[in-house]
Amino acid sequence: IHNSKKPYATSPDRVAKAPPQQLPSSPQKQPLQRKPIITYHNLPKRKLIQLCRDEGLDTHGTDKELRARHSDYITLYNS
Repeated sequence: IHNSKKPYATSPDRVAKAPPQQLPSSPQKQPLQRKPIITYHNLPKRKLIQLCRDEGLDTHGTDKELRARHSDYITLYNS
């Protein structure tokens, strides 16, 4: 005797229904604040190092490399 129902199939009334999920209510996030554009002319190297350190950037290199690194970071952050 062949049963027409598949043995693993369950009837719709026997399927446990999960309660509807609610999305977590997220608090209103403040938009990110843009970082100011820095004028690097005549900025001492120790100040460049501090700016890079504050942003978590590498602090090694020449003045030109530090300026470029920080400037690129600010451009990407504000975009």
